[in-house]
Amino acid sequence: MTAGLRVSGFLWLGLVLGCGREIAFSTADPGDPPPHGGKLVIIPGQSCLIEVVKKEGTDPITAEVSFYFYNEGYTPFEPAPRSGVLVIDGQREVSLQVDGDALVTPPGPVLFGDQDVDGVLKIELDGEARQIPLGIR
Repeated sequence: MTAGLRVSGFLWLGLVLGCGREIAFSTADPGDPPPHGGKLVIIPGQSCLIEVVKKEGTDPITAEVSFYFYNEGYTPFEPAPRSGVLVIDGQREVSLQVDGDALVTPPGPVLFGDQDVDGVLKIELDGEARQIPLGIR
């Protein structure tokens, strides 16, 4: 086998295996549910997805929103973001805290109540600042 054929073979194999590709989900076969029972947000142009988990609080009224970052197959994204900001209503910014392998909203009053998790998640991912619109229904 010539060197040119070997190189083209490796390139073809990389394309087939999905090297550097975006994650694509099928509505016909959505695959396994997210590990924490949340909703998924796909980051355009990245091979990463975010699981958004909204936890309802009890008295005194508190709630939490957690963001988990994954590669395909729900393997943790490395390196996961270590800081971030959730922008609500286009102006109110909530600094997120690291909690294990997730970014979470700080303890306090309910941010969304019975409403959907909506806003913009600002993080750094693979050394690039990203603004990910959320519209979790």
